[in-house]
Order: sequence, then C-alpha cells, then structure tokens
Amino acid sequence: KCRTISPAVHGELSRRLANLAQRQHEIVARHLGRVVYSGGDDLLAFLPLHTVLPCAMAIREEMRKREHLGDRFDISAGVAVAHYRDPLGLTLREARRAEKYAKKTPGKGAFQVRVLKRSGAPLRVTLPWTFGSGRSTVDALVRLEDARVRLEDAREDARGDSREDRHPLAKVKVARELEIEAATL
Repeated sequence: KCRTISPAVHGELSRRLANLAQRQHEIVARHLGRVVYSGGDDLLAFLPLHTVLPCAMAIREEMRKREHLGDRFDISAGVAVAHYRDPLGLTLREARRAEKYAKKTPGKGAFQVRVLKRSGAPLRVTLPWTFGSGRSTVDALVRLEDARVRLEDAREDARGDSREDRHPLAKVKVARELEIEAATL
C-alpha cells in the first residue's frame, strides 16, 4: 500500500538527499576519486583500487547518519575492478550487475566486488557490510590485506627480491583470497 507523503516530509527528504549528495562528492574526492553521477541515494564514481572499499564504507556511514537517512536504511554497492584498457561500457555493466546481486543478498546491506580478468569469467565475492558483533567487513579486509602484504614483503626481503611499487590489490589473485576469507568470516 502506498502512503501519500506530505509536502513538508517530501521537502525534508529532498533537503537531506541534497546534503547527502554534497557529502558524497567530498568523500569521493577525499578517497582520490571522481563522481560521475550523484542523485538521490544513487552514486556512480571512479576510484583508485586501493581506496574503493574504504570510500564505499565511508559513503555508507555518512548515509546512515541521523541528519541524512538514518540507520534504519542501508545500501547495496557494486564494485567492478577492470584493466584500464577494458571497454568502459563492459566495466559499467559489471558494476551494475554487482550492485544488483548485492541487493539480492538476504537482509540487504551488502556489497559485491567483481574482478574482470583479461580472460575468462569475472571473479566475484559478495559480503555484508558488517559481521559478528557489528565489526566492519571492509576494515577486516583491509587489515587482512595489510597483513598479507607484510608477509609477502618479508618473504621477498628474505629472498632478496625487489617488489614492484604498486598496490597489492592490483593482483587478480586477491579476489580468490577474498572469497576464501569471506567463507571463514
């Protein structure tokens, strides 16, 4: 059943969504990204690989603040990780698919990451924003990745190898590690 929204409630919702859109621009910029589209509760942005998940978490936290939509609402997010030479249309389509699958997650409030490989089907993992006693999944993944990088660096130092100076999430195998870790979470 559809309820009629009074002009005052409609105006307040519009004001809150406009403020949220402004904050989304600031958050994306702080995470070194660019907003392509921001309207209502929708957002499309391009972000570097190493900031995309922390940015998504910051957007979620901002949206759930009392002055915006409140904590009774949650978001579903889709992330597509692609090679810079991949067609943009394909990348956008995969990001939309990731969001669609995140919305189908029981209880909503989830995100899906799809890693588009140079060949073969994309790797994907869908995770809730929080687990256990409200702990952040994104924070746990960042800590896990930091630990993995430290271990890899230690192994390379022991072998005397030099590591390329790039972010470790750029490696496709991280998607498989995310799947394994997600299963243990």
